[in-house]
Amino acid sequence: MTNQKREIEPETLLARLLRGAGRGPVASPEAKARIYDAVHTEWRSNVTTNEPHHNRRPPSRASSAWLGWWLARSVPVAATLGIAVAIFYLTNVPTPASGVEVATVTKSIGSVAVTGGGAAQPLTQPTDSRIIRTGDTVVTGRDGGLSLMLRDNIIVRLNADTQIVMSGVDQLDVRRGAIYLDTRAGAQPSGEMEINTPFGVVRHLGTQYEVSVRAEDLRLRVREGEVMVSDGAREYVGGAGEQLVLASDAEPIRSSITTSGPAWAWVESLATLPAADQYRLIDLLEWIARETGRELQFSSDALALNAERDTLVGAAGLNPTETLEVIRSTTALRIEVAGQALLIR
Repeated sequence: MTNQKREIEPETLLARLLRGAGRGPVASPEAKARIYDAVHTEWRSNVTTNEPHHNRRPPSRASSAWLGWWLARSVPVAATLGIAVAIFYLTNVPTPASGVEVATVTKSIGSVAVTGGGAAQPLTQPTDSRIIRTGDTVVTGRDGGLSLMLRDNIIVRLNADTQIVMSGVDQLDVRRGAIYLDTRAGAQPSGEMEINTPFGVVRHLGTQYEVSVRAEDLRLRVREGEVMVSDGAREYVGGAGEQLVLASDAEPIRSSITTSGPAWAWVESLATLPAADQYRLIDLLEWIARETGRELQFSSDALALNAERDTLVGAAGLNPTETLEVIRSTTALRIEVAGQALLIR
C-alpha cells in the first residue's frame, strides 16, 4: 500500500459533480435566455479584469483541501463554474403543468378550437382524443359541435357558436351558446357539477338537460331528472319535460316541452356509441331511446326476450340515427318512432 497522495484534475472533479447531479426535466426558453445572459456577462468581466490562471498549480494535498484552495484563489473561475452548474440544473427544471385534466374530446364536428396557455389549437379530426384541462377555453364555430367526456363520467356537448371555460374540476362557465349535460344512468360523479352563467349557477341531480345562454336570458330545458338554478338570492327547480327561462331580476317563465324531436337534433348528432367488440340488441335500443329522449316499448314479451339474446357488431362510433338504420337493415325488427316512444314490433 502506498501513502502517496495524488492530485485530482479540475476536469475530473467537475465531471464527477455533473454525473452525480443526474439529468432532470427541461427549462423554459425564457429561463435559458436569462442564464445565457448571466454567463456571458460574467465571462466578459473575467477576461477583461483578471489575470490569466493557466500557469497556476494547486498544491499537492487531499482533494477537499485542494478544491477549497482552488475556489478561494480563483474567485472568477469559481463564479463561472457555479453559473455553469446552474446552467446544467436550471435547464433541466420542470415546466409547470398547464392545468388538471378534466375532460377528453370524444367527437368534434366542423370548426372547433381549444385555447390553453394563450395558444389556439384547432381540432380538425371528426374524432379527437385530446385532453381538456382546467383553464382551457373551448369555442365552436357556426358550423361546429363538440362532445366531451368529463373525468367524473359526465357527458358535455357544445352546440354551434358556443364558448365555455373549464374553470375547475367540477365547474365550467358558459359565456355564450348552448351546452347539453348527461350524467349517464348509473354514473357516480366525483363531485357536484356547477354550470356558471351570467344569469346564475345551474346544478343537477342525475339528469339530462340543456343550458342555453342568450343575450337577454338563460334558458334551461330538462329532459330527465331535476335541475336547480340559483341567481344568488333565489333558487328554482325544473323537472323532466319542463323549460325555465330566467332573465335578470325577473321570475322565471315556466313551460312544458317535449323531450324528443327537432329541437334536440343537435344533441343527437354529437352522440357516439361507445366502442365494443359486440353489442346486445337490447343495449343498442335502450341507448337510442335515451339519446333521443324517448321511451322504449316492445309490442310483445317475445320480442323483448329476443332483443336480450341477439347481438350486433361494427356499430362503434355511430350516432343514434345511424345505429337505428343498422338495426333496421340487419334484423327483422320493425321499429317505429311514435311521438315520445320508440316502438318495437
